[in-house]
Amino acid sequence: MDGVAAIDTEDGNITKHIKVTGYVNTNKPGTYELTYKVDDKDGNTDTVKRTIIVNPKELHINNLPVINASNKTIKVGDKFNPMTGVTATDKEDGNITKHIKVIENTVNTNKAGTYKVVYKVTDSNGATTTKSIAIIVKSNDKPVINGADNASIKEGTSFDSMKGVTATDKEDGNITKHIKVTGSVDTNKPGTYELTYTVTDKNGNSTTTKRTITVSPKDEETSNLPEINEDNKTPNVGDTVNSTDRPSSTNTKPAINKPNLPQEHKKTLEVTISSLDDNKEVFSSNPKTIDMGIKAFLFVGAISAFGLFLNRRNKYRK
Repeated sequence: MDGVAAIDTEDGNITKHIKVTGYVNTNKPGTYELTYKVDDKDGNTDTVKRTIIVNPKELHINNLPVINASNKTIKVGDKFNPMTGVTATDKEDGNITKHIKVIENTVNTNKAGTYKVVYKVTDSNGATTTKSIAIIVKSNDKPVINGADNASIKEGTSFDSMKGVTATDKEDGNITKHIKVTGSVDTNKPGTYELTYTVTDKNGNSTTTKRTITVSPKDEETSNLPEINEDNKTPNVGDTVNSTDRPSSTNTKPAINKPNLPQEHKKTLEVTISSLDDNKEVFSSNPKTIDMGIKAFLFVGAISAFGLFLNRRNKYRK
């Protein structure tokens, strides 16, 4: 009767007198016929037939929720949370991440290998989605220090602790710049020194190598210095004292060139010069201990000059 009415010119609104025959089953699609009949006070009758079509109801499609998760690769020893970066959305319910359940997790971060994680989520209409991802746990190798071998160098030689030393890492590549060296080498002091090389990769793995550096005494240099081999002698008056660089006159001193001699080649020599005058008196110099280096050359020249002086003085006394 929704929207149906009956009007009579004499009686006015007589809707309440309408009689309906027929039946409509709204739960069953199909065509149904209804008959409407109404009588006024004068016995006049009006009849109307009406067709009602019941269409099949539209099917409601409930979309499945979606789990957003992807395969991952981690290192041995890394921390792993199966829910990190994982979300779930549903077309009807929106974000339903909080409803995700991890129904399987075989990951062992202490051992390299491939593991499985399975997620499950259900929306408000009961639609359920599951998703499986692979977690690859890779071994994390320690870095390697190369070239830090034991070495022996000579005293006074320059030494660079990083020369020839490198560091490589399987994951990070060349990490030589991250090497730290502790310890020092004194190249001016013979001895054994220890250096420690340490390098750490991005994952915190460290490698330490110890290295021994031996500083050897430098070889003694040889020199073709003259040797003075002479026994003690006492010259008589009139004896001649010869000098390699004897002066041409008594007013000229012998000329001695100053040699460039290493310190380690110096030796010592003790020299005493004696002379007799006409009265048989002895004139002697005190014993002299000298270095067989530069002083030796100078002193030998002085000896020669002094001997020449005594010889000339004895001649004048005659």
